[in-house]
Amino acid sequence: MNRILVSLIILLSIALLCCDSDFTPKGEFRDKPVVYAILDPSQSVQFIRISRSYDPPGFNPLAYTAGKTPDIDSVIVSNRLFKYVFIDTLIQKADSKQYLLFYSTELQPEAGQEYSLRITRHDGGEINSNIIIPAEPGLDMNGARTYFRTNEQNTLIISAANAMNYPPTPGGALIRMWIQWVDSLSAGLKDTVRTEVPLYYETLTGGLVPIFPELNRDLSVVFPYNAFAETVRVIRRKTRALFLNVISKAYCLDRNAYGYIQIAHGFNDPLSFRTDLPDFSNIIYGYGVFGGITTDSLSIFIPRTILKDIQ
Repeated sequence: MNRILVSLIILLSIALLCCDSDFTPKGEFRDKPVVYAILDPSQSVQFIRISRSYDPPGFNPLAYTAGKTPDIDSVIVSNRLFKYVFIDTLIQKADSKQYLLFYSTELQPEAGQEYSLRITRHDGGEINSNIIIPAEPGLDMNGARTYFRTNEQNTLIISAANAMNYPPTPGGALIRMWIQWVDSLSAGLKDTVRTEVPLYYETLTGGLVPIFPELNRDLSVVFPYNAFAETVRVIRRKTRALFLNVISKAYCLDRNAYGYIQIAHGFNDPLSFRTDLPDFSNIIYGYGVFGGITTDSLSIFIPRTILKDIQ
């Protein structure tokens, strides 16, 4: 019994001492380059943005407003055959900050290929990272033939079929769908308009709220027919539309780009718990992200006779 009492006293003493200890989410500040580079085969120009880490005065990183341009000698992206030297330029933004940007019109990244990033600083130090561009999505619309029949049980499954069957498998994907239409009441040239189709409509006070697809690890998305039909009704309430087709688009991200977006931007919280370290980084001797993305789109015609049944 005495041993139990002594043990409780010791534990209580430790707890009291712990309560007197100060805690701070800020560790030792490390001044390092911060890299943002997402290679995209669909783009004719590849960009790499480089800045520097900063030490906010308090615990709010948004309170820091001074810009810091890193000292960089060269930025090179290479594959197993070629090296591509990026050209540097300064971009002036509306917030009066200058951003160091590097670009290349010669690099045309390819799906499934490995790429290495090497950044050399003025002091001779190097920053490195490696990625493999994910497989192309290869969109497939399973159920498209029966989808537009007036039946609330019908579904359209849009999948990144190629990425599902061939490596390298993406870390995540975003699949979206739009209805493309023109305003038949407009004079002169008709502007083509796109309205996104949600996964479903949620009934809230004041009306229906569309819930759209989000970036996740699933490589397929199911669009119920009633979501498509309700979107048609929403458009018709605004104008007399001439419906053309349905367009779907898929974005496949490698695990680095997916991890960065989901971790750095996935939470509805502008502040990190620790202000001295990033939420995500795959940059060696630096901070930031080096990743890859592939895209694909597909279009199907909307039968005119089907649209007459949607009231």
